[in-house]
Parts: sequence; C-alpha cells; structure tokens
Amino acid sequence: MFINNPEPYFYKKAKRLLKKYKTLGQSLATLEGDLLENPQMGNSYGANIYKVRVADASKGTGKSGGFRVITYLVRESEEGTDIYLITIFDKSEEASIKKEDVVKSSEH
Repeated sequence: MFINNPEPYFYKKAKRLLKKYKTLGQSLATLEGDLLENPQMGNSYGANIYKVRVADASKGTGKSGGFRVITYLVRESEEGTDIYLITIFDKSEEASIKKEDVVKSSEH
C-alpha cells in the first residue's frame, strides 16, 4: 500500500496553503502515516472517495476548523491499495465541497 504522487490540483492548492501555514507540511506527513495504517479514514463520499479532517498547529483550531483532504482509493495494485490525494482546502476559506463535484473530478 502506498500514497501516489498528489494530483496536480492537490499540489497547487497545497503549495499555497504551505506558504501560509508553516506547520502544515508536518501535519500532512502525519496524515500520510495515518492513511497508510487506515486508508478508509474520514467521511465516505462513496466510490472509494473520503474526506479527511486534518488539524494543524499553525491554525490552533483543531480538526473542526482545520483542513480537509479528499482522498481516492484504488485497489488494483499487487502491493495493496493505492491512495491518491485529490484536493485540500482550508475549512475557514471553503465551507465544504459537494460530493458530486468530488466524484466528477476523480473520474478524470
């Protein structure tokens, strides 16, 4: 089981957030370890898509006011489950993302 390179859209959004929140990189590294232990963590959007809440010390708000990472699981590799990072957003900037929009973007 492994986490694939982030999708370009994820990378673009994460890059902007990493500049603003200095400890976000460490929080994402922790998330990577957590996902490897439990790839189905977070709220299921169906179709193997999950929304994971991520706390970050830079914000000081815990998971409820932290970041959201959308993941997509593919179970086709011999090693196990491949995990793709679809997008990330700051809960204070973007209240939520519709399940339909996430499913559509993951089909590309």
